[in-house]
Amino acid sequence: MSGRAADKVRATPLRGGRENSGICILLEVGGARLLLDSGWENGACNPSDVIQLANELVTAGGVDAVLLSHPDFHHVGALPIVLGRQGMSNVPVICTSPVSKFSQMLLYEFVLNQKMEARAPSFDLDDIDLAFSHVTNVKYNQRTTIPDTRGVGDSEYRQVVTVTAIPSGRTIGGTIWRINCGPAEVLYSMDINLKRDIVIDAASLE
Repeated sequence: MSGRAADKVRATPLRGGRENSGICILLEVGGARLLLDSGWENGACNPSDVIQLANELVTAGGVDAVLLSHPDFHHVGALPIVLGRQGMSNVPVICTSPVSKFSQMLLYEFVLNQKMEARAPSFDLDDIDLAFSHVTNVKYNQRTTIPDTRGVGDSEYRQVVTVTAIPSGRTIGGTIWRINCGPAEVLYSMDINLKRDIVIDAASLE
């Protein structure tokens, strides 16, 4: 691996760290920039901080992909702002098919409920559609190469980065992400369950 960027792995928490708070982490590895989840506190907080986060990501050059772990507000609630009309465009979202479908249903229902209660939602149905317009659905144990979405192009700087979805044991389609770049490996595991239940197998950490 090149000494310029591929040797470096840096994780920056952008949101989260508190109970019941949304989760969003910027991972930089091998010259790639990945957004790990894009959560929100059930839409209860002021959207200005999420909009500011989206603007800062755009100013910093954007990201190459977003990895989603679970189809709940703590993991996907801010996605329509971060990847909607107020945020970044043409960014691939990588997740399992259940996470993609359930997340869209969750966000659609949130917007419709806000309108029924005569509240102004922070994003609309078009933002949701835009955020999920570049989804790559993956299966468990399927290795996927992260595209050079930002157009870095320099092979000495931008290394091959792959991600593999592993069952989390918590939700249907829920994922632990194994992220590889040469000898470097990052395991991103949020909200896992190590016990098998009736519907979902336990998380696999092998």
